[in-house]
Amino acid sequence: MNDTNSNGFKNPKGALTFRILAIGIILYILADLWLAFVKGGEGAPGLTFMAAATAILGGGAVLVAILTWKAWKKDTEDKENKEDA
Repeated sequence: MNDTNSNGFKNPKGALTFRILAIGIILYILADLWLAFVKGGEGAPGLTFMAAATAILGGGAVLVAILTWKAWKKDTEDKENKEDA
């Protein structure tokens, strides 16, 4: 019998923590880019770059958040099913 869960992680809480940390880092980078854009100056990113960065980084953060939510929900349901059995 395999002791891992259906997500393939030996420690699902560690995987969820890692995903939440990744979301935080992505949003920090995006916020830092927006701050540089708002401040302006010689090395500030342009509007086209900001639109692309927001779409890619923001979309990635949303996707990882949705996947994390689904994994957390599934792990919670699996724990409840094990307790009921």
